Amino acid sequence: MAVKWTEEQKKVITLRDRNILVSAAAGSGKTAVLVQRILSKIMDPLKPVDIDRLLIMTFTRAAAGEMRERIERGLDQALAEDPDNEHLQRQMTLIHTAQITTIDGFCAYVIRNYFHLIGLDPGYRTADEGELKLLQEDVLKELFEDHYAERKADFTAFVECYAPGKTDEGLKEHVLELYNAAMSNPWPEKWLDSCVENYHLDPEKGLEGMRWFRYLWEAADCALKEAEELTETAMKTCQLQDGPELYLEALEKDMILIRQLKQLSVKRGYDEIAQNLRNLKFARLSSKKMEGVSEQLKNLVKALREDAKDNLKELGIRYFYGNLAELTELTEASAPPLEMLVKLTKDFAERFTFLPAFESNVPFLNAMARILKLNSGSQGRRPFQQTSARLVPSPLRCLFPMIRP
Repeated sequence: MAVKWTEEQKKVITLRDRNILVSAAAGSGKTAVLVQRILSKIMDPLKPVDIDRLLIMTFTRAAAGEMRERIERGLDQALAEDPDNEHLQRQMTLIHTAQITTIDGFCAYVIRNYFHLIGLDPGYRTADEGELKLLQEDVLKELFEDHYAERKADFTAFVECYAPGKTDEGLKEHVLELYNAAMSNPWPEKWLDSCVENYHLDPEKGLEGMRWFRYLWEAADCALKEAEELTETAMKTCQLQDGPELYLEALEKDMILIRQLKQLSVKRGYDEIAQNLRNLKFARLSSKKMEGVSEQLKNLVKALREDAKDNLKELGIRYFYGNLAELTELTEASAPPLEMLVKLTKDFAERFTFLPAFESNVPFLNAMARILKLNSGSQGRRPFQQTSARLVPSPLRCLFPMIRP
């Protein structure tokens, strides 16, 4: 009996030449739809593809195994209906070597097939977390000792800025945290450089020319809009038949305050909105006895109002804690020590990635970093091109965003 797909499911199965994001609840048939989409691509009458030209990744080995079984079952049924179809016969052979795997399984496949291009021993193994921690500590110790010996002013300023008390252990943790964050990006060095760029002010535009400063205003607009919506909901609740109508007076004053802040946000008046947020004063809710009022609605209005107030307070604490001149001065003062932190992180990454101990005992992310660096064209060639029917990713942009240290 043929499956009856919904219109949305049919779109997922048949759409081509574009990226698709499918979001659906558990048990709604996502796997079945994905399997049907794969089968429809394999058996497309105009542009059929071989199963080993597709990369199909899941999060668990069990899910990957189930996916392979379903696809094989679908191909088997199609072949039973058309036993002389050579294309389907070939798919039944290729299904056993197709890349239907987990994310880490696919990454391991890439390393196994291209170890010779990244200087790995063919008998390498993936280092465990305990080994990595010890090696990282050794590299960090050597790195800091080298910089202490050089006694450069920028490193000394960095230590004075970030070191808590009489120990530099916190500095090493900063380097390691930044390294881990960078390695979760497809291009770690570019990401680290962008961190520094966020602190380099344009002499003419100042903070207004910074990308993160524009994001600050977007966050402010969002927080104020949410506070306004919460207050509107509370006011509508007060106007219900058994609502706490006497609370309306305080809520109306709240709304006036929020809309004043919204006007300042539209004008991008940082100092003005910062001053208003620092001096927030909210009217008290009426304490008069209200007959025939639902206690549940009273509590709902109070909760909505508290959420709106918390939004405004958090906005001030997080983004508007000073004035524009102080924020500019702080940004400029933060740039040199941050540049040193990024420099130390890059130095650590280089030393750690190419440790002699990793010739046959390799951290997984380090191996992938070598592949990505080689494939970026920095050595004058791009080895991972699609040169045959086999799937050969180039470049491996799909890997790093999905892998966490």
